[in-house]
Amino acid sequence: MGVVALFYFVLAAVAPRILGLFVNRARPDFRSLSLSLRVVFVAIALICLAATSYVHIDSDEIAVLNKIYGTTSLPGQHIIATDGEKGPQAEILTPGWHPWFLVNVIYQVENKKVVSIPSGEYGFLNAKDGAPLRSDQFLADAFPPEHELDMLDTEYFLTHSGQRGPQTTVLTPGNYRLNTYLWDLSIHSAVDVAEGFVGVVKSNVVDSVHFGNLAYDKPASCQQKVVSSNASGEAVAAQEAKSDEGKLTAVLVPVGCIGIWERALQPGRYYANEAAYKITMMSTRVQTWEFKGGYKRRYIDLSLDQAGNLTQTQRSQDVPVPQGSADPAISPFVEGWLVPLELRVLAQVTPDNAPFVVASVGGLPEIENNIMVPTIRSIVRNVVGAQGRHVLDLAEKPPKRRGPWAPATHLRRTIPSNRHGRLTTVAPSTAFPAFTPELLRIHPHGGAT
Repeated sequence: MGVVALFYFVLAAVAPRILGLFVNRARPDFRSLSLSLRVVFVAIALICLAATSYVHIDSDEIAVLNKIYGTTSLPGQHIIATDGEKGPQAEILTPGWHPWFLVNVIYQVENKKVVSIPSGEYGFLNAKDGAPLRSDQFLADAFPPEHELDMLDTEYFLTHSGQRGPQTTVLTPGNYRLNTYLWDLSIHSAVDVAEGFVGVVKSNVVDSVHFGNLAYDKPASCQQKVVSSNASGEAVAAQEAKSDEGKLTAVLVPVGCIGIWERALQPGRYYANEAAYKITMMSTRVQTWEFKGGYKRRYIDLSLDQAGNLTQTQRSQDVPVPQGSADPAISPFVEGWLVPLELRVLAQVTPDNAPFVVASVGGLPEIENNIMVPTIRSIVRNVVGAQGRHVLDLAEKPPKRRGPWAPATHLRRTIPSNRHGRLTTVAPSTAFPAFTPELLRIHPHGGAT
């Protein structure tokens, strides 16, 4: 349009000559005709000029500007102008009419949609201009909470030490006017910590924290804390745990530091930057781990015929390991007999101990596979197969008969609460031995074992 306007201004200047090609100059009205033609050409030129001197932006859009004509170039490695240099501009145009002389000639104007981030998601920002990251960074320093929206203003960002590269600050649900010359945006899902769980945070940055009820200023010191467990299984400073108690040790850090935080996230929704924070879900509900199946059960069927003859028929049945069981039944040797023992163990990780558990062991699968299963199997074999133990002691005795040992009761004493896991509340609740037929006998009082 600017070129067209210039063309008509030139035509207006030479209007008499153009008219003289078609009309005799000697005509009395030649002068008035020439003036009328000039007015027409100037009017067309002004209309074309006006068409290049405004921008209209819809309510759900912004306009970004790229200066085509200018006298100065951008310095150094910068790609966005903050002082009128040629190239992409820090300034954006918001919705409405914007009269600006020759704006569509001097600038390339592009309309962009306002960015909308839906509920349950957050926006991860990557800046294409700004100060370079330090050698010890992989995420840019976060802006203070009171200036998180100011940083979206490109000029403010570039003139207040904003750093190029991936950002620590994220955008929560809402609508945002982003200069696409500066920002790349990707959408990620928020973290939901469900009821009965806590979220253990491993941080990759040092920053202030504003996660719901977990709010801390940027820490002045990030001294690591070496944590062990006491006799009751609670996480304490390593120096407070006796040398024979500290079977598990972990390193925790204050909230806001790099490492595993000493406090966990409570149930709720958190817009946590997944590049800055890795959140491990830890169940605080009581877990049931069963040791069942995986052995052959033998039977003796007795039949009595009409002649009074007693016939014994032996049969066997494979007992499979049920789906969801922690491990097969434990089979200790007692007096030379291999007796499968089915066991149910209840365990719970407390919310306060969850960071210690994750740092020292891992999640629930690691607790089960690396701690609970081998520990329970070892204890049961050692206790049940101890010297002097009788195989029939595995049977629960009738209430009126004082038996020397009942398996579930003894295991509760042998594996006290919070003892061997160093991190959980452990309570063996039931123990069921599977005797071979040869071990069955009749008590004098009529009770079978």
